[in-house]
Amino acid sequence: MNRFLLAGIVCGVLPTMASPVLADDTPGADELIRQIREVASTYKSVEYSTIGKTRMGNPIPLLTFTPLGSGVPSAQPALLIVAGVDGRHTVGVQTAIGVARALANDAGESQSLANKTIYIVPILSADAVDFAQSFPGVTKGRTPTPVDADHDGRIDEDRPADINHDGVITMMRIKDPSADSGLTATHMIDEDDPRIMVKPDAKKDQIATHAIIVEGIDVDGDGLIAEDARGGIDLNKNFPSLWPEFVHDAGPHALYEPEARAIVDWMLAHDNIIAVMTYGPNDTLVNVPSDSKMDQSGRIPKGIDKKDTRIYKQVSKAFNDITHMTGAPKPSDMQGSFTSWAYTHQGVYAFETPVWVRPDLAKADDAKDQKDGEADSQNEEAKDAEQESEPEIEIIKIAGMEVEFTQEGIQAAFAEVQAMPEDKRLEAFQALQDLPDDVRQRIRAIVSGQDDPGATTKSESPKKSDDKKSPKKKNGKGDDAKWLAYSDDKREGSGFIPWTSFDHPDFGAVEIGGFVPGFRMNPPSEELERLATEQAAFVRDLVGMFPVIRTDPVSVKKLDQGLWQVSLRIHNDGKLPTRSAKGVKARRLPPMRIEINLPTERVLSGQRRVMVNTIEPGVFQDASWMVLGELGDTITIEVKSAEFGDRALDVVLTDVEEGQ
Repeated sequence: MNRFLLAGIVCGVLPTMASPVLADDTPGADELIRQIREVASTYKSVEYSTIGKTRMGNPIPLLTFTPLGSGVPSAQPALLIVAGVDGRHTVGVQTAIGVARALANDAGESQSLANKTIYIVPILSADAVDFAQSFPGVTKGRTPTPVDADHDGRIDEDRPADINHDGVITMMRIKDPSADSGLTATHMIDEDDPRIMVKPDAKKDQIATHAIIVEGIDVDGDGLIAEDARGGIDLNKNFPSLWPEFVHDAGPHALYEPEARAIVDWMLAHDNIIAVMTYGPNDTLVNVPSDSKMDQSGRIPKGIDKKDTRIYKQVSKAFNDITHMTGAPKPSDMQGSFTSWAYTHQGVYAFETPVWVRPDLAKADDAKDQKDGEADSQNEEAKDAEQESEPEIEIIKIAGMEVEFTQEGIQAAFAEVQAMPEDKRLEAFQALQDLPDDVRQRIRAIVSGQDDPGATTKSESPKKSDDKKSPKKKNGKGDDAKWLAYSDDKREGSGFIPWTSFDHPDFGAVEIGGFVPGFRMNPPSEELERLATEQAAFVRDLVGMFPVIRTDPVSVKKLDQGLWQVSLRIHNDGKLPTRSAKGVKARRLPPMRIEINLPTERVLSGQRRVMVNTIEPGVFQDASWMVLGELGDTITIEVKSAEFGDRALDVVLTDVEEGQ
């Protein structure tokens, strides 16, 4: 079954609202690029260049920061910071620029920055940023590249629309949708706050009463609403790591978009990168990725390698100590993402942070003085929010196969169907057509990269009733309720549009409203300075953990006439291994090589070339040779490393027991 046959079965999308609302003073891509150039022109330690162009011809800027007095940038261990992968996430772009300024301001004072290089790609896709600002509520942060999302031969013809003309594209809730509407009730009105829509709890005998879809009308008459929006391709699904082939916004093939190809080509040419930090919507710092999930081959991790878990937890603690974050959006799927590719394919440590989270998920500076019971309560609430948003894995039968009701599970099932003989494929095709409407609707959403409208969620962990120290938990503690409380208390209600009645041409009486697009992604502008300061502090901390290679003086010992023992010890004085466990397995780069520059016949024992995959923190690597030589001969030992550069150590054979 090919991709287009699949589209014929499950064509269409039920979009969810997830685009940004930007402050009135949020700059566009042109202004952001001007600010990026200004940083380089202001500070001698920062160099401006580009790594390519977008499809629309915008530059992809690169800032190279090297403290004055350091060595050649490409010969020093480096951190790469990338922002603007998702066009909605303008806080990431602005923070990347702020971090560049902060680092340049203290370039000569921070010891952790010495002999390190920091590369910053502050806005990977100016196209996506401009597109998100031009069509808020529509683009989902994608590039403007046209895509036939519903495979009907027309492009961008059925878009979300502001049909009630309130200036915002939000959501529609339809009570008791009729059978001929093609919709299925998946939500109910929250008992504690009628503004919030929740999924019913079967254990409480709750029943779904409303269908929830994005605001719009059926422009193309195919029975679906807003299933073919403007654009585009999601750059965070366009990288080769577990590229989600059957998702329409993942692109025709991996690295289809110029921005994705440009950053990959550039990274392949820069072997000195130790770690990558992405400012984007997902988080891998507060939520350390799983070390037990693998793809179907059992070779590619969906999270991280078990041997890297300790390092990720170490970095996570440093991050939390600086930012005070106790919770952050937990990514449900990072297939095809830049962060996943950097770790899985490049083998470098790869981290991602949304930079800003709801205030109750970040302790205030004086939080250390709070009572233990209050701190425990905040942590429990953060865990509750994660549990409420984490879907349980459901198993269904499709064409006789037991399939996990997840994006990867359904994609794997369709791949298996595609490999069947023709008669079996036709049987499977018929079985798919015979599925109930609500199941097909869920499959449509999942294959199209949307949330599963019928997924159940894990129930909250029971709380001990005799815990007198913890404050009593109020009703409405779900994630939506907390965002609504933040909107009411801190943003003067600006984050939510009240539900209002509307006579819809397709469904009749509906209500339109909900959270303002992007309200949960970008902070008020007054927060930007604080966020940049925090992230710059973490960057200093992170590069301060980088492995540091130190070589002892070469040891020379005369054993007999013309016979010598030559030894070298290499230390890692940093806090991170010289290469991640995944980097060792990926074998993209050659191991560190310690080589004695003598003909093979003069080396009587010891390998001429010692290969070292990685050196753990505080550990040393020895290399020793028994060689033939004459008094006064000079021997060169070369230490070659893709990440740390090459160095040559000369030693003279003398009859002093310990040489230089």
